[in-house]
Amino acid sequence: MPKALEEKPEIFEDVEYCFNGFMILSGSRLKWSSYIPISEINFYCDLYDIEDRIFFLKAIRSMDAEYLRLALDKHRIEVERNKNGNRNS
Repeated sequence: MPKALEEKPEIFEDVEYCFNGFMILSGSRLKWSSYIPISEINFYCDLYDIEDRIFFLKAIRSMDAEYLRLALDKHRIEVERNKNGNRNS
């Protein structure tokens, strides 16, 4: 886990709704390596009456890109570890 996340950074109140939205919307991925569908983000905006949809979309996409980058890095490490472990068997 990145050091910045281990230290549990403070989430400012005025953007906390974006983080909360990201946590909820993360469950709508079609698979672990896919972005959160825009249709789901749009539905969330309708459901929770998000006024600044452009800002919200950019915030969700930024968090999503970082999440996917970290998930892919972790996946690559696991694949490499399994590949190396299988050679020794």
